[in-house]
Amino acid sequence: PVHVTPQIRVENAAQAVPVTEDSGKVYTVKAGDTIWGIASEHRVSREALLELNGISDPRKLRSGMTVRIPTSN
Repeated sequence: PVHVTPQIRVENAAQAVPVTEDSGKVYTVKAGDTIWGIASEHRVSREALLELNGISDPRKLRSGMTVRIPTSN
């Protein structure tokens, strides 16, 4: 028997992954700030804010930290 293995060619795979874009704005975290509050104030999604800044645990947000603000879509 003849076995045929289908070949899949992926071009421009990097473009297929959504990337959060940096707006160029930077925000300095103040006491009492939350990721939700910062995202809401800048009209961006919480997920985009976390992704752009490489934050996996929003509880680790600390006063004095700077976070980059993504573009709003």
